[in-house]
Amino acid sequence: MMYMMYMMYMMYMMYMMYMMYMMYMMYMMYMMYMMYMMYMMYMMYMMYMMYMMYMMYMMYMMYMMYMMYMMYMMYMMYMMYMMYMMYMMYMMYMMYMMYMMFPMMTGLLLYKMVSFNIPFTNITLTAPLTNIIAPISFCLCNIVAEVYGYRVARNMTWGFQVASFTFVMVSAGMANFPTNANIDHLDSIAYTHLFGFMPIIFLAGFLASLTGETINAYIVSKLKTKMKGKDYWKRSFQATVTGEFFYILIAYPIIFFTKVDWSHLILIMASSFLIKFTVIIPYLFIECIAVDFLKKSEGVDHYDIGTNYNPFQFSVRKRKEPPLFKVIDRIKK
Repeated sequence: MMYMMYMMYMMYMMYMMYMMYMMYMMYMMYMMYMMYMMYMMYMMYMMYMMYMMYMMYMMYMMYMMYMMYMMYMMYMMYMMYMMYMMYMMYMMYMMYMMYMMFPMMTGLLLYKMVSFNIPFTNITLTAPLTNIIAPISFCLCNIVAEVYGYRVARNMTWGFQVASFTFVMVSAGMANFPTNANIDHLDSIAYTHLFGFMPIIFLAGFLASLTGETINAYIVSKLKTKMKGKDYWKRSFQATVTGEFFYILIAYPIIFFTKVDWSHLILIMASSFLIKFTVIIPYLFIECIAVDFLKKSEGVDHYDIGTNYNPFQFSVRKRKEPPLFKVIDRIKK
């Protein structure tokens, strides 16, 4: 009996040990499983971190590409703005050069007289040949006053007067400079004859163009405000005819007072006005096309509201406007 009880006790102990061993094994398996799960979670966390780093890298690259694109666009806009400014300066320069060229050509060839009969009449007109190109300077003044305003046209007129005065003084002084007696002086006499009358022509042109073109630009500017920018051809025609009338009325008596008698002078003045009145019409079509092109291409259509029309004021900018370098800094920013 005791032996049986001992055997039963031993079996019970073995069973208990086996159960403990099984529980221990299960516990170890559970721990390994938990460690495996933690490892998997850690791996998932690392993948998530890598994904986040990749996303941050992609966002950074997109941001850098966006910044490069913005810098490129700003650079392109700046270059376009600079090209636009250079284009505007070039257009203004070309207009200014043409404005200076035609009056100087008119002055040099003013005494080239022509006579012709009006078709179907017995009326003979005698006038300088330069009357064909003389209205171009008034047309250019109209274009500048219409697009850029009265102040720019006024400054252009004064700039021409300064350039014309320099040209006349230098050319007349050099033409009248003493010539070497040992050299054939026929060419020298020709130069003296050509440029000897330039001071008188300049004086007449200075008074006449300053009066005529100031009135011309004033009419274009004032009528533009009253007519709200419409019917430019009417304003330009009225302004050019009025300006040319005052130009002929002032300049021709001074230029021709030693050349012809008064009856012939009146004929020259009337013929010149009629010729200029006629050639203004085809010039007007080109002028309207040029004004429309400048307004659309440059985006400028200035209205002179509250403008000081004093012809002896030379400032283009308003007094309250900042200096040019401040404006450039603001544009760059």
